Amino acid sequence: MSPNRLKPILQELLSTIFKRADLVINSKVTETMLRRKRVLIVFDDVTTLGQIESLVGDMNSLGPGSRIIITTTDRQVLRNYVVDERYIYEMRGLPEDEALQLFSWYAFKQSNPNKDYYDLSKRVVKYVEGVPLVLKVLGYHLFGKSKQIWESAINKLEIIPHEKIHNVLKVCYEGLSGDDKNIFLDIACFLKLENIEFVMDFLNACYLGAKSEVSVLEDKCLITVSRDNKVTMHKLLQDMGREIVRLESLSNPSIRSRLWYHRDINSVLKENKMSNAIEGICLDMSQQAEDIYLQPSSLGVMDQLRFFKLHNSVDNINKVYVSHRLSSISSELRYVCWCGCPLESLPPNFLSKNLVALDMPHSHIDQLRSSVQLVNLKRIDLSFSKRLRSQDLSLTPNVKILVLEGCTSLHEISSSIHGCKYELHMLNLRHCRSLESLPKDIHVASFEKVIFSGCSKLKQFPQAPWDMKEIYLDETAIEDLPSSIENLSRLVILNLKDCSMLQRLPSNICQLKSLQYLNLSGCLKLDGLPDKLGNLEALRVLKAERVATREVPTSILNLRCLEELDLTNCSIVKLPNNLGQLSSLKSLLIGRNFFNSIPESIEHLSELSYLDVSYCERLQILPKLPSKLDNINANNCISLEEPLSLRDLLERGFSDSIRFNFSNCFKLNQSSCSEIMRQFRTSVNLQISRVCMVGNN
Repeated sequence: MSPNRLKPILQELLSTIFKRADLVINSKVTETMLRRKRVLIVFDDVTTLGQIESLVGDMNSLGPGSRIIITTTDRQVLRNYVVDERYIYEMRGLPEDEALQLFSWYAFKQSNPNKDYYDLSKRVVKYVEGVPLVLKVLGYHLFGKSKQIWESAINKLEIIPHEKIHNVLKVCYEGLSGDDKNIFLDIACFLKLENIEFVMDFLNACYLGAKSEVSVLEDKCLITVSRDNKVTMHKLLQDMGREIVRLESLSNPSIRSRLWYHRDINSVLKENKMSNAIEGICLDMSQQAEDIYLQPSSLGVMDQLRFFKLHNSVDNINKVYVSHRLSSISSELRYVCWCGCPLESLPPNFLSKNLVALDMPHSHIDQLRSSVQLVNLKRIDLSFSKRLRSQDLSLTPNVKILVLEGCTSLHEISSSIHGCKYELHMLNLRHCRSLESLPKDIHVASFEKVIFSGCSKLKQFPQAPWDMKEIYLDETAIEDLPSSIENLSRLVILNLKDCSMLQRLPSNICQLKSLQYLNLSGCLKLDGLPDKLGNLEALRVLKAERVATREVPTSILNLRCLEELDLTNCSIVKLPNNLGQLSSLKSLLIGRNFFNSIPESIEHLSELSYLDVSYCERLQILPKLPSKLDNINANNCISLEEPLSLRDLLERGFSDSIRFNFSNCFKLNQSSCSEIMRQFRTSVNLQISRVCMVGNN
């Protein structure tokens, strides 16, 4: 809005503040007068900083104690006005109960929906996601109409938005620039709920300055990034974007830029109506009733195709086949997803040099081949491709995520380029049961996560010089760990669960200063725990179930960060007297062992909330227990005579629900049990989750 068009608003604002209709606007005079006034001003629907500056200047132009409230759809406007982020509030949709009440006032002229319309009203509220204006529009639209019309209107809404709603929301879209609009439509049609890293890889490959454009969409509240790094968008905004694409051609989907509705895609692919207008296809094959057979040249006709996704949200079954070998494909492709791809090998030109991600889980591919090196490819998912036999990393030197989980025929990971340094961040080889070893000459700069879980033929720890943060070797056949493991200075998680052939741990494993999680459970051939375990100063979780130790290393008491300790079924005959030194411990599992008492120092475990001593058949008495303890499992402690500590716990009181299990503790004194149960019943603030005292009662 130009300054001239703002003059009437400025005149009205100043006349209201000073209560003078004949006030003459003079910048110096009005500025002096404003500084003497304490005012509250609400500026609604601000689009530029200049609008506020033309009306009141900055906050220093107003009297002490003045307040300005600004509503805008562009966060950058607030930043430009030097509004601290602490004072920026993002409006959320109404809670479901309030949304239902507001909708009812417009649809039924009362605070609640009519009984016969309740379920339909809930569908409307769910669709709207709490936007008051839309609740009002739809309420007026459905007022006084039959249930049949309601059902028809709601079913249509889920495919085509209401015209009035679309026109209101379209204003946000029309304020965007060219690339902003295209990125908005890409997200609305294909990329909602995708990981932000993948979204940025795709968009950066399609548009110059995509990061800046995405930031604009965030500032205008058209998209958000969730805490789990997913790109999200309000359902109504998504529908608005998709309607813009649908309106490119109402009767002929083959000349629209983006296709996502299964019936439209079915007509285009099945009837071979492809055109060079199509930039993206996203088909959920679970919605497809019949199989589709592509012609060899089908994908080549769509020479502007950037996004091609055939997925199945229900059962991973493919429903798109090729009548003959594909002859050509768009060189513009940035993303290919084909769940259950029936091709045993891909044509040499199928994988475009511009490709940034390839997802083909459950495919029939036996080997990934390409006529060019795929230098832009960042993610590959060929999981559960049971015919895949080998993978050459040199084909994709910059890949960051490689998922080959469940590729049961895979026997080789190789690199045909000697000395090549790879950018891999995550390698998933879970349940690759034919994989026996890994090459030593594959150089990776910095791994985040490596998963070998269930590689039952893998006998040796990877000898390659990899620096890893997380490594999962559970259910493998490894027999020992190399002494070089101490070089993994960044290692945070080491999972060796159920490595039944593992015979020893190197002593220098205790030099891993960053290690927070260590799982040795089920390593049946290990002869106890390392003596210097206490040197793992960052350790938070230690699981060692079924590792025969008899005596717990005293150095374990130095683990001041330890929060969970599992020593179940370790043949322990005596616990360390100073157990209470584990000041951060929250969960202690020491069931199925042979000790007859628990050290009294356990009382000092001030953070302990869960204690499992089940099947400790020699345990006779429980000492005084920590005050935060609210879950005790003493099932089948057949020698336990009297849980005196419970009375003390009950006298302290609880604020949350508790769970005590003393089933099959047959030596418990019956009168003591009755007294404890009486105290449970009379505890006013106690919510009992489960109390099981004797037998199965």
